[in-house]
Amino acid sequence: MAKPKKKETVSVSFHYLVRMVGNGGKDALPVAFTSSDFDALFGAIQAKAPFDPNDEEAADRIRYRSDAPMENVIRVDDRTVFGTYKGSYWGHAYDNTMRGRIPAESISLRPFHFLLYLSKSGRIYLASQYLGQFGGYSALQRTISDLMPGAGFIMPHSVRLDGASYKNAQAKEVKVTFAEKPASLAASNKITSAGMIAFRKMSKEDGFEAEVAKRLFPFLGGPKNEMRKAIASMLNESSLMEVSESDIMDCTVLAKVNGGTKTIYMLESGNFATKFHIDVKVDDDGHPDYNQTKIAILDVLREEIISRSSDV
Repeated sequence: MAKPKKKETVSVSFHYLVRMVGNGGKDALPVAFTSSDFDALFGAIQAKAPFDPNDEEAADRIRYRSDAPMENVIRVDDRTVFGTYKGSYWGHAYDNTMRGRIPAESISLRPFHFLLYLSKSGRIYLASQYLGQFGGYSALQRTISDLMPGAGFIMPHSVRLDGASYKNAQAKEVKVTFAEKPASLAASNKITSAGMIAFRKMSKEDGFEAEVAKRLFPFLGGPKNEMRKAIASMLNESSLMEVSESDIMDCTVLAKVNGGTKTIYMLESGNFATKFHIDVKVDDDGHPDYNQTKIAILDVLREEIISRSSDV
């Protein structure tokens, strides 16, 4: 009998790095990265020493996410690098059924995939994969920035798509996760599980797509409390249930966008990068397949990042 696998959403966020050169502060100016810079960065990644868990100074850099171990890093083409990095988790002791007591000071390392892309404008785009809520972008960004050749300092920016980017999206399903399972569920188009409700389009005439576009999409990229109010209002007025905005933990919308199906994460605040869902298989250890993830992230890069700007 096959062992059960935990199902987690695989997603990717995009960011870009800008090199600033000058005296710092207001006097610093952006200076484009060149092909030679990108070559040197790839060389520095390849030359990076593997993590030695017996080196306490190196372990502290991993603990405090100023460094991320890297492996299986390849050059896809002149402008693209792909590989795997490891995000660190520590600070809380817990019991493991196979290993016993795991001490708080021990470091757990989870593998995630990443991609670097040198744009025509001289920015370096950085894609960081997530598994459910787990990821390690901050450590990855610091590691890449520290390995960057040349003078100056690195300014990171996150790619965030607002509601206008989904003005033509056609919602097919909305999933809302609650702190507790709602007490009242009345609608016929609902699917429920503990702490979650999913409601979806049932017919061409039910107005579901227009309702989601009108009630939820305008709040994308704004404050989380405003989005929670909009979700609670939509649920309450549709007689699905009586719910307080404080009960809402998460919300995603499955929608058709530009001919494809995408998962839109509604409760990401405007300060965070948009997460793009990617449909990839996971291995026996529960992690996304390396080659499938590479192809999927490249697809998102082309369809969601490059296609939106002429100089990317």
